[in-house]
Amino acid sequence: MIVSAIITSTRIDAHGQKLSLENLQEMLRSIKNSPYAIPVSIEHDLKVMPKGKVIDACIIKAADGEYEIHIKQEIYEEIKEKYIPESKEKWYIVKSEIDNRPYKEELTNVEITNTTISIDQANFSPEDFKELMILYKNELSLDTKILIRKSLIPPPEIVFSFIAGTLFSSLKKKITEKISEEVINLVQKAILATKDRILRNSNDEPTTYVFFEKDNIIFQFIIVTLNPDDVFEALVKLPNGDVQDQIDSFRTLFTKDLTKVQFVYSIQEKKWKLHYANTVDGTSIGSEDCYQYNKMVIEKFHKNLIK
Repeated sequence: MIVSAIITSTRIDAHGQKLSLENLQEMLRSIKNSPYAIPVSIEHDLKVMPKGKVIDACIIKAADGEYEIHIKQEIYEEIKEKYIPESKEKWYIVKSEIDNRPYKEELTNVEITNTTISIDQANFSPEDFKELMILYKNELSLDTKILIRKSLIPPPEIVFSFIAGTLFSSLKKKITEKISEEVINLVQKAILATKDRILRNSNDEPTTYVFFEKDNIIFQFIIVTLNPDDVFEALVKLPNGDVQDQIDSFRTLFTKDLTKVQFVYSIQEKKWKLHYANTVDGTSIGSEDCYQYNKMVIEKFHKNLIK
């Protein structure tokens, strides 16, 4: 199914920011000429497996004189299932019918040379955001990036990107034997300095913690929690070998070359679980947990549209 949408314009947005026509033209070139396709997501939720792909775009001058980027999206309607009798697992597979490009991932064409932390300034007061940027750079020696999302106060999210081999290394074909205390301490200091400054929509709104490592593929580890101790526990559990076992098992089932693998930490089960993976031909393959999560997010999104 092909769906059209407006993704941005030269109008002032909810954060008081305004893009120029030149900004839009640069964005248009990156969409139309890229060897990678932009995945269609929902509300910037990283745990949602791609539900479609941007296949074309153009700039249109609106009646009020402002300019808009209009995109064409292919929304996936067919979901294939693969049941594994031995493990009783079920995997869900989606792929474009007209575009075989791999997805543009968060770290595609990005070289990580130092540990980087990314936050959304909409989650903080101007004073706290400025203090955090100084602290990250001067006290923790972190590189910094700014997340940009459309919500007025988006769900809190803290993203770390690491040099290959810090958490996991596909080149070595095994997980690192132990995450160094230096890395754990660095993450702890950054999180503890950040969490109490976050502006929240409600007191029970959890924070999404994201850990990236880019090797020949992109590894993404996600944990959503109110308690930072869960994050530190999850990181310590990474070297137990189970993550590599899950990847090896996945690769025996699906022989396609991978571009990204996402793991989500289950606080209840106290383990990392392979959530979904993307491949070089633009296929996305999700677990049962991923499929059910996608359904829940989509249903919630449609209900909010009706309100």
